[in-house]
Amino acid sequence: MHLSNAAKKMKAMMLPQFGGSDQFRLEEIERPSPGRGEVLVRIAGTSVNPVDAKGRAGELPQLFPAERLPLLLGFDASGRIEEVGTDVTDWQPGDAVYGFPGADPGTAMVYSRGTFAEYICLRVDEIAAAPKSIPLAEAGAVPLAAMTAWHGLMTQGEMQRGQRVLIQGGSGGVGHFAVQFAHRLGATVYATASGRNTEFLRELGAEVAIDYNTDQLQELAGQMDLVLDLAGGKSEEASWAALKPDGMLVLAAGQPNPGLARSLGQRSRFAMAQSTPDDLGRVARMLDDQQLRLTISGHFALEQVGEAQAQLERGGSRGKLLVTVSQ
Repeated sequence: MHLSNAAKKMKAMMLPQFGGSDQFRLEEIERPSPGRGEVLVRIAGTSVNPVDAKGRAGELPQLFPAERLPLLLGFDASGRIEEVGTDVTDWQPGDAVYGFPGADPGTAMVYSRGTFAEYICLRVDEIAAAPKSIPLAEAGAVPLAAMTAWHGLMTQGEMQRGQRVLIQGGSGGVGHFAVQFAHRLGATVYATASGRNTEFLRELGAEVAIDYNTDQLQELAGQMDLVLDLAGGKSEEASWAALKPDGMLVLAAGQPNPGLARSLGQRSRFAMAQSTPDDLGRVARMLDDQQLRLTISGHFALEQVGEAQAQLERGGSRGKLLVTVSQ
């Protein structure tokens, strides 16, 4: 069926220049068409993540080069398939999926497909069936945070049952998934948050909930097998100090500070999320089996992406901030 020019357009929150959260502009742009091995998804929900805010501020030129401006940002997507490209046999229009886009083919880390829009083309190796136990739009708050937590613990962190694991920033988007994963997989979980969120950490499965404004972290010196540091900055020194001599530090907020890096056999890695059907499917099953809980503390419309990012940057939000694109 031939589509009119109007039908091939979509609304998107574009970033014409780097700057504050007020830089986003609602525009009408060309709707993408699925290529080989891709599906076109009508986005129901997405969310904001720290990487989006840093990209918007121009702090991640390796991911979002200035020459690519205006940019379409956003890393999470849930929705229904609108069209399928060639060589797609396992998915059909109407299927509910979720996932997030990877880097552009042929590049190391450059991203040009964003989810702050009505549609996105995703490769079939970037999606899985959306969880059925939560509204489809809310599934858009899950992929990047859950995959960062999963791979930070299991792939980069090599977590084992019975280990002592410290999660710095346990009440946020990635952190609230990480606490639950670590607890479900048999680790003894220590987690930090502001004082008002320590009870929330215990509800998620943390055996020890620590107010990062106190000196409690000092009592953990040399005890942790693994630290997943989602806060970065001044928390990194405490993360290093908490590790056993052969422990592992996984950082999600940036590369290790060379001035803090230890030479006592401790190791460090950068948390890298991967969007794969198997891992996304595992998370969807955990949600459907009530083994995993999604917490959403803020709801926004597509036109309010800037406001959502501003709230994220202010800090203190539990879990995720959801952006609903379509119902």
